[in-house]
Amino acid sequence: MTIQAAGGAAQAKGAPPAKGAKDPKKPAEDEKPVEDSVYVKEMRQAIKVEKSILRYRLAQVRNWTLKRLRDMRSKAIKVYTKLEDWVYVANKAENDAVDEMCVVLKRAIEEERKIQDELRIKFMDFCVDEKIMNFIEPAPEKLSAMEQVRGDRFNIR
Repeated sequence: MTIQAAGGAAQAKGAPPAKGAKDPKKPAEDEKPVEDSVYVKEMRQAIKVEKSILRYRLAQVRNWTLKRLRDMRSKAIKVYTKLEDWVYVANKAENDAVDEMCVVLKRAIEEERKIQDELRIKFMDFCVDEKIMNFIEPAPEKLSAMEQVRGDRFNIR
């Protein structure tokens, strides 16, 4: 086996190259790098310009989006604040209507009298309707039988 062959085997295993052997990854010292043509330089410059234009446009889109999100957030906060106030007012009005009804019922209980007027709660309003009177009436009497009772057949009662 020769030294060069042994060096190639050593390189394949990951060992450093032999002193005299050339590394295929590194360019030779006596070789000159090839200059890029004018077209390649222009293309690279054009790519740099396009990248900068793209970055600018992306920044503009990001800024516009962030502004819209901030506006939407502030509007949503205002809406939810109003909704919270509306729910509070509605809840208070409903509770006040129930309290008014309780006062009427309490007064009737304390005075030991019947409530014959119709009491109504419509959403947030309590009203006593004096036009409609409620009476507790006894059950109607049963009508007497219209046919003769006979033992050999069924009768309607």
